[in-house]
Amino acid sequence: MGTPLKAIQAAVVFATGLMLIAGVAGCSPGSNSPKAEPSSSTALNTNSVKVPDLSGRNITDATGLLRAQKLEGVWVGTDGVALTVTGGATVVETSPKAGTDVEAGSNVKVTLNTTKTALDKRQEEQSLAKRYVFECTDGSYSSSGIKGTFNNFAALWSSPNFLKFKSCSTKVGGVETSGYVVEPKLLASEQVIVDTIARDGGDVSRNLGAFADVLETCSLTPKLGWDWSMGPDTTKIRAVAKTAAGYCPTAPFINEISRVANGIPPAEFDDGTYEVGKRIQAGTYKVEVPLGASGVRECYWERTTPSGGIIANDFINYAPQAPAVTMYEGEGFVSERCGTWRKVG
Repeated sequence: MGTPLKAIQAAVVFATGLMLIAGVAGCSPGSNSPKAEPSSSTALNTNSVKVPDLSGRNITDATGLLRAQKLEGVWVGTDGVALTVTGGATVVETSPKAGTDVEAGSNVKVTLNTTKTALDKRQEEQSLAKRYVFECTDGSYSSSGIKGTFNNFAALWSSPNFLKFKSCSTKVGGVETSGYVVEPKLLASEQVIVDTIARDGGDVSRNLGAFADVLETCSLTPKLGWDWSMGPDTTKIRAVAKTAAGYCPTAPFINEISRVANGIPPAEFDDGTYEVGKRIQAGTYKVEVPLGASGVRECYWERTTPSGGIIANDFINYAPQAPAVTMYEGEGFVSERCGTWRKVG
């Protein structure tokens, strides 16, 4: 007996429905497996950015290019040491390399053409440029007096008023070096100066004061008789002079500093009482006639034996020409109202 027509039509409709359901569910006809989704490795990553090419860029430009890509730089030197201060350095390379895909927000190691040691030295030099202040004057307290403020020896020595200045007060790190103050911490290079003075027997009871002694010795031509400024024992002033000779070797008066450093008596002196060969050199001296004066007036001098006996003396009421006196080692010499004597032979 044949199959009824309605039964056949119902079967066709049922089969067609199954195929439609399978298609919607991602199944191929005759398979119960779902259709595979694209793998995560081939999916589009919307957070991916490329490391920019920073070679030769300065810090400002490199930072801007990184941040435009939503990246942050980690700065290191060619020695691999992390840098917090980058100065005027430029980029050598990056890791990852330029053009590499990385996730936005990542850190990029940026190697600069410098090292931490070099940058620390540069930073110290920049700090030193304004660390020292020399406030100099010609000794006049009037408004018309000659004054000048300098941050280094070179500027002071090249000043047109250099020879007119009679004194300079000093500041280190904004602190006055005279008197008893709360001392600033000395830099390592400054402490070396103090340690050198101490090694040679100088006075380092105040670190800042000892360092200031060297600054002041190097600032202006030392005054006559400065050998004895720290007392009859010249060990302390010699220690300062020896250190200063190494600290400011290009000073225009370096010969005078070196003389004291080497313990050589002076070849010029003002009025006073002296032991020849110790306080002053033996030799022939002449009085320096003051600028604008017509001669020497009311000048008294005398040479004495070691025991005080007078070898020769003279009182000059007036002389248009300066007197000359030859003195020998071991003698005493006295000068009153004569002025400055300079060795001429």
